[in-house]
Parts: sequence; structure tokens; C-alpha cells
Amino acid sequence: MKLFCIICFLLAEIVFAGSSISQSKKDLAKEKRQDALDFVKRGKIHVSIGLLEEAQELDPDNFRYPYEIAFIYFTIRRYDDSAEILKKLSSRQDITDELYQLLGKIYKIDGEFDEAIKNYKAGIKRFPQSGMLYMEMGICYLQKENIEKAIDSFEEGIKAEPEYAENYYLLAKIFNATSEKVWTMIYGELFLNLDLDGSHAEEISKILYDNYSKQITIVFDGNHIVDFSKILYTVKEKSENTKKLLPFGNGVYEPLLKEAISDEKDVSIYSLNNIRKRFVENYFAKGLNVDYPNALLDYQGIISEAGHIEAYNYWILMNGNQNAFDKWKNSNNDKWKSFLNWLANNKLKLDSTNLFIRTQYE
Repeated sequence: MKLFCIICFLLAEIVFAGSSISQSKKDLAKEKRQDALDFVKRGKIHVSIGLLEEAQELDPDNFRYPYEIAFIYFTIRRYDDSAEILKKLSSRQDITDELYQLLGKIYKIDGEFDEAIKNYKAGIKRFPQSGMLYMEMGICYLQKENIEKAIDSFEEGIKAEPEYAENYYLLAKIFNATSEKVWTMIYGELFLNLDLDGSHAEEISKILYDNYSKQITIVFDGNHIVDFSKILYTVKEKSENTKKLLPFGNGVYEPLLKEAISDEKDVSIYSLNNIRKRFVENYFAKGLNVDYPNALLDYQGIISEAGHIEAYNYWILMNGNQNAFDKWKNSNNDKWKSFLNWLANNKLKLDSTNLFIRTQYE
């Protein structure tokens, strides 16, 4: 019995020692990776690659080390070396969608758009909820000048990962070059709610403001003109009860907007606040949220009920007229701070049960 206890103790010591050695190797690998990143910042690329290779030897089960070597090769335009590593890694179980993103970029740089799309589809098969891969595939279709497939990819990306902001941005930009600016107004505002501090926020805020300014014509006899949609869709039957739905653009959005303009004498950030308030009020008052559910307008309804719709409207349109926004903010500082405090805990939440894509009305 005593001998048995001794043997058990020794085995436990061996297991513990092995675990400690394994853990220390992983810790050392992490240290080498951090050193490698520091050398990258200092421009010492080859030193950083050497350190990552050492980290990989210490912890061969970690996908990050070889992936980051491939990424560094990509940044210094050694695309073949980068692609070779990525292809070898693609069969591993611990990879992320970043691998397919980077490999696809290499194909695109080489002008191999069909291979890039094939790669993204393979990535989507493994990562079906990657909005990023749908975005990259959509960009590839844009480069092939296939706008319809690009739009399909971006909208599929929204369905796959509703809070991935870039798909909304690209859709807003595409539709802004068409007569169907209604979708720019919705996709653009959704984008701002998801990424207001991002690099494209100022651009989209200004596009929304400019579209209001250009697509609304104030007529003094009250017969105002709004022009956000020109395509006349066939009226759709909602269900077996034969209830028919009008097209959203010129059947819902434009009439609501025209009614909301009311007695406004011009289009400015001040009047747009009033117009947008009336728009969302009428959307719910007319029960349009039932036949035309819209995650963005539902969120505006929540904001309105919370008493922050004025500040929200100025927040969305601030880059259309920065001076006017600053003037309003300076005169309404309490409203502004109260809204920001509310927003910090009440940001727009999108998921598979609460999202918006244009085709939901088709």
C-alpha cells in the first residue's frame, strides 16, 4: 500500500511538471509574440518574423503565430509566401474567418477575382455568420462590376451578422448612386447607429443631410416634392387574405415624408428635426409598423418615447451642417448630455429577430 501511494505521488509530480513546462512554453511564446509586435512597429520586420517562428515552435497548436507571419508577409507584399502559409493553415480547426479574408485579398491583388469569390464562399461555409466575408465577397463583385451580386452579398452579410456595420455602409453608398436613395437613408442611418465613431461616419452623416436637402423641394403652395424612389414595383399581396402592400419607397416612405414636411419653409437641420419627428410619429399612428416593420423606425420610436428624439436627430445629421449643430448643442447642452447618457445604455441592438434588409418588403 505504501509503495502504491509513492508511485501515485510520483506520477502526479510528473504530470504537474509536464503541465508546468507546457504552460511555461506557452507563456514564453506569448512574450515572443509581444516582442515581435513591438519590432513590427519599429520597422524591424525580419526580426519580428523570426520571433513569431520561435513562438510557433514553442506553441505549435496556436493558429495566431503562423497567421501573423502570413499577415506580415502580406504587408511587405510577399504575397506568395503569405498565401502558401494561409493555404496550409486552412485545414486546421482553430482558424478564424480572418484567414479567408486575407487569402481573398491576395487573390484580388493578383486580379484573380473568381478565385477570391471561391475562397470567400469556402470561408462562409465554415463561418456562416461572418458578415465580414460577405462584405469582402461583395467588394469582389463590385470590382467585377456585378452590382446586383454585390448588393446580394452585402444584404446576405446583414442577415448573417446584423451588427457588422460595413455592409450597411457599402449598401448606402451603392444606392446613393441610384434613383433609390430611400435605401441610402435607411442603410446609412443604421450604419451610423452601429459605427458613429468610425472612419466613414462623417461621410454618411453628410450624405443623409445632403439627400434631404437635394431630394426635398419646398413649394410655397404646400404641394412639396420628394424624390427618393423612382422604381415602380408591382404591388405585392401580403398573404392569402389578398391584402396588398404598396412598394415601400414611393408607396410609404415618400408619402410619409411629404406629409411630415407640413408647413416647413425650408430644409435645414432645424426643420429636418421637426420633419423626422413627424415622420416617425405618423409611421406608428397609421399602423404602418404592422405591414412594414422596420428595425430602424422601431428604434426611433423607442428614442421618441424616451424623450430624446430631438437630440438623436441632430446627432445623426450633425455633419451636414456642423455650425448649425454646434449652435443647437450650445443652446441645449442638458438635452445633449442626457441623450448621450441614455444612448450609452440603449444603443441599437440588431440580431436575427430584429434586423432590416430591403428585400423584406418584396
